[in-house]
Amino acid sequence: MPNGLSEKKTWLLFIFVSLWSPLIHLIRWALTPDGYTYFFFFNQDSADWHYILKSADNHFLSIHDVEKDVPIWFRPDAHAILFFPFILLGKLFSLPSFILLISIDILGNFFCAFATYFFFQTFFSDSQKSLLAFLLVYFSSGIIGLIMLFRWASLGDFGHALLGWVGENHSLGYDLMEGNMVHWTTIIFRPYYIIPRGFGLLSVALLYKAYHHTPSKKYLILSSLFLFFAALIHPQSGLIFGTMAFILLITQLVRKEKTLLARLTPFFWTISGLFLAALFWKGMQRLPDVDEAVKEYLKRIYNADPVPLFFAVSTLLIPVSLIVFFQNREKIFFLLLALLTLNYSIAVSEWFIRDESISLRIILLMIFLIGIFSTLFWKRVYLIERLKLAEPKIYFGLCAFVILLIAVSPHHDAVKILRKDAELFGAFSSIALSFFETLSLIYAAHFRLGITISLAGLLTALIWTLSSQARKTVLVSVFSVSAISILIYLYLLIFWKNGYLHNEEREAMLFLKSLDGKAVLCSPNTSEYMIQIAQKRTLLGGVAGVLNLEQRSTDIQTCYQTSDIQTMHDILKKYRIDYVYFGPKEKQFSSPTTSFSEFPVVFKNKSVMIFQVPSAVVECY
Repeated sequence: MPNGLSEKKTWLLFIFVSLWSPLIHLIRWALTPDGYTYFFFFNQDSADWHYILKSADNHFLSIHDVEKDVPIWFRPDAHAILFFPFILLGKLFSLPSFILLISIDILGNFFCAFATYFFFQTFFSDSQKSLLAFLLVYFSSGIIGLIMLFRWASLGDFGHALLGWVGENHSLGYDLMEGNMVHWTTIIFRPYYIIPRGFGLLSVALLYKAYHHTPSKKYLILSSLFLFFAALIHPQSGLIFGTMAFILLITQLVRKEKTLLARLTPFFWTISGLFLAALFWKGMQRLPDVDEAVKEYLKRIYNADPVPLFFAVSTLLIPVSLIVFFQNREKIFFLLLALLTLNYSIAVSEWFIRDESISLRIILLMIFLIGIFSTLFWKRVYLIERLKLAEPKIYFGLCAFVILLIAVSPHHDAVKILRKDAELFGAFSSIALSFFETLSLIYAAHFRLGITISLAGLLTALIWTLSSQARKTVLVSVFSVSAISILIYLYLLIFWKNGYLHNEEREAMLFLKSLDGKAVLCSPNTSEYMIQIAQKRTLLGGVAGVLNLEQRSTDIQTCYQTSDIQTMHDILKKYRIDYVYFGPKEKQFSSPTTSFSEFPVVFKNKSVMIFQVPSAVVECY
């Protein structure tokens, strides 16, 4: 047990971050408009989880596989491994899905809070430093909120201020809300990020203990097991903490107090957990249904853009950079690193270079590679001496630098470009494509999940070198600026329109629940409620978990809008649709009386009509 963990304030802090999720749900429920019902979700992902948690009532079938029946176990994006214990509890005790989901949030956030404190306590052996690092991880945020306030003041429209710059996968609003993945506030309702983070932090902490204390096989077994669980639940998180374990190994290899075998053995114990999880997922991919889901997901992965990423971590990165630069004698070395990092950021960013400009990007990347290797070789003696000190700030600094580079790495874009232009590198194009396809197993953008942990640890170590007054000034600045982003985030989260459904639609969906049949045609927005209330499968849901997303989107619009009866029948037959739902969202496509007038109406109220698709149109199950 870490020193100081028994202090009441630390436990109270764990409880506070654990109860944030139900508190926000409670506020949203209390603000439910008249004539509406609140259904305890924020986006399509959390809406899908309501269905998954009740999937035992639907033969454990996945949500959006309507062409064929696929168990949730064969869809990695369903996170069935994580939710399975709660699925059983829900079935045994007939618990509603929102109780199960909030329970997962509470337990997951408490576990992650404990693991985060334990991690920093292991490295710092000081309760004050550990508590500060914990607070920086949980309550620091970026300057996106500040930028949005300035834009709001200048534009006079909060909605326009939210948009900001929009790249392929980025906008100010998106990165402030759920696309950021950098800060705890943006992943608080995502147990598949929170719980693996807890396991990963425990794994690295125990590896550190094995290196710096009397080696214990118990530590190493648990370290391996925790990394296995992290990678089993969320493979990308396993890669992040596997990278952190590897960086810890590097800091040990330069030390000569132990034999090489003694330095390598703890790492191999830990990393074996990642390899076992990789073997499990590789074996699962031999199943066609799993393989097609993974391939679909790989189409949608991308790198983080350096600009919004800088916005997100600037409250930590700026003070770290200033302290390092002004307190270090090697100013030229760190200035070169900063310039090379800026060069790399320009090379991979959509913000600096708005089009592909492949030649320019390659030139900039070559300058970075030549520059970074030359600089590191020039200062190799200094770097080795610093590594030998094995100080936490050295470790956290290395982690932050490496994770930032991986998060913005353009290897996913390289695959797309090489597939588009097979002759880009001449005779070496096929080799380059194979190389970058292998690298695609490292999901770049998800490495954002590890940045705040490293930067918080680094700032904590550095800030203790400042005077008391300077330390206070830095911390007040960090938390004051961060509070703006956090408060805007919470405001948007609480007043987000998702999760509220008019009672007339609720009545229609409850009626659908009582009917036989498994699949319903409806709009993507309606789907969020349909899967939870009616427990019927739909065509669209979370982006990552839907096969042929673009085609399905087109088919939904076509089916509602076409005047060609045969085309409509073909689509209904293709997806084995049992019912067509016509509510407020669907009426934006067309009029129900013109589109499906040939089908019998099984339900009708002021807002909704539900048509039953005859068995003559769709083949029976």
